[in-house]
Amino acid sequence: MKGSTIIFTIGGGILICAIVYGVYRTLRKGKKTNSKSVCATKVCTDESDFADSVVHSPQPERDLADAKRQTGASVYARHQEAGQIVNEAMNRIVNDNKDSDVVVTENSDTLNHMSGDLDDLLK
Repeated sequence: MKGSTIIFTIGGGILICAIVYGVYRTLRKGKKTNSKSVCATKVCTDESDFADSVVHSPQPERDLADAKRQTGASVYARHQEAGQIVNEAMNRIVNDNKDSDVVVTENSDTLNHMSGDLDDLLK
C-alpha cells in the first residue's frame, strides 16, 4: 500500500504541474498576441526612436507652425460651413413664415438679432 500511495502522489503532482503549465502557456500566449498586435499598428515605440526623431528633426519650430496653420485653416473652414448651414436654415424658417400670416412677436426681433450675429461671424 505504501508503494501505491507514493505512485498516486507523484502522479497527482505531475498531473497538477501539467495543468498549471498548460494554463500558464495559454495566458502567456494570449499576452504575446496582444503585444504583437499593438506593436504591429506602430503604437509600440522605443524611447530612443522617439527621442531621435525629435532631436534630429530639421526644423521643429517650422513643423509646429505648419501644423498650427493647417489646423487653424481646417477649423475656420468647418466653422464657415456650419455658419452657412445655420444661415440657410434660418433663412428657410424666415421665408416659410413670410408666406403665411405671421404676427410679429418678440421672437421675431430675437431671430433677426441672431441672423445679424451670424452674418457678423461670417465676415
